Amino acid sequence: MKSYLSLIPISAKVRKRQNRMMILCIIISVLLVTTIFSAADMIIRGETVTMQAKHGNWHIQVNNISDEIAEEISNWEYESPYAVYNFKGHPDDWLMDESTWGTEQFCLVDGETILGQVACQLDGKDLWVGWSMAPNFCGKGNGSDFVNRCVRELREFTGHTGRILLRVAAWNQRAIRAYQKAGFSYVETIQDEIAYTNHMEDFWVMELN
Repeated sequence: MKSYLSLIPISAKVRKRQNRMMILCIIISVLLVTTIFSAADMIIRGETVTMQAKHGNWHIQVNNISDEIAEEISNWEYESPYAVYNFKGHPDDWLMDESTWGTEQFCLVDGETILGQVACQLDGKDLWVGWSMAPNFCGKGNGSDFVNRCVRELREFTGHTGRILLRVAAWNQRAIRAYQKAGFSYVETIQDEIAYTNHMEDFWVMELN
């Protein structure tokens, strides 16, 4: 009997050592699984960023304008000094011209959110473009990304691979910086007017090849 009783503390030590080993193995397994999933998540995030940088956010696209969208755009207002670009209070026959919807006028959307109004007209081998970002996205560093996406979507829709031209008021340095960051460069200065102002002023013509 004593010999059996003497085995109890030995068995307890063995079980204690086994329990420690089991706990250590569980900890190592959890760490390995966590590391693997973390690495996989980093790879997926990296691939996502790369694909978005190359092809843009796949939720964002150019859509046709509808009555509801045109009505929403017609109520856009901008803070000073950009209030000259307001749609609200200025009847815009061209915006409401349904014959241009889906051919010369579009809207850039992210799901159900309207990001901007986009327009284009082909002039020989050049594509003239213009756009208005939704007021709630302005002044937040989104300009060049917005321009890049508009260009990408218009090129894809029209199949145009040549030069893209736009005009911008010379005083609108915020827009000019966004265009330059998106790859546009200065061509010449012309005299033109911002819609509804009846005031001639300097405009930059900018190009993207």
